[in-house]
Amino acid sequence: MSYAEFLPDKSLRPFIECYWIHSNNLLPHIVLPDGCIDIVFNEATGFVVGTMTTPIIVEPLGDFVGVRFRSGKASTFLDFDASELTDQKTELRNVAGRDGSALVESLFDAKNFTEKIKLLNKNLSSWFRDKNNGNVDYVIRKIMESQGNVSINSICHSLDLSRQHLARLFQEFVGIRPKQFARVIRFQALLKNVGQSPKINWADEAAMLGYYDQAHLISDFRQFSGTSPEKFTTTR
Repeated sequence: MSYAEFLPDKSLRPFIECYWIHSNNLLPHIVLPDGCIDIVFNEATGFVVGTMTTPIIVEPLGDFVGVRFRSGKASTFLDFDASELTDQKTELRNVAGRDGSALVESLFDAKNFTEKIKLLNKNLSSWFRDKNNGNVDYVIRKIMESQGNVSINSICHSLDLSRQHLARLFQEFVGIRPKQFARVIRFQALLKNVGQSPKINWADEAAMLGYYDQAHLISDFRQFSGTSPEKFTTTR
């Protein structure tokens, strides 16, 4: 199994985090929530995976090519409300019409990954729509800068927005509410720490990342990974 990421054209980088390729011919692969929406291409199919709140298992079906949008930016290219796809997937043609079908076909015919990247850059640039929300972008940035340890009420107060209104905006652009998004980002920060250290003190991690206590950390970890922190670290 191998995985690699590649940057899109500069003009697309504010909206697209990366293109990626995943060769998986032997074992199932667990994909964990990261607050992003992806387009995934495999053989002659293309589908959009919505923002996840639980892990999914990808079966070994050869090479996958993907587009990972930055949080809240998928609707800049796709015609949909992000909440419609939370923890679900749909064929690309359902949210990109004929353009989506044409891209799937052209990628299938591409000779190599370099050619696929050129096709992705060209097609996604032509799909661009000026659909963004400054308040959503601001809150996403604040949540990510704090690694999910931030008061949503305080942010709402600073923007003079009700919590209910911000929740509706987040569901439209991100697919989940701000508080849940913050939990996912904090989980991702925890995963990064786990990957950098051979030995983890879970109580210290809980305090550093703003969990109520170690039990709170374990509960969130189970929801987003499907297993306990201890089992996760012994099998990684």
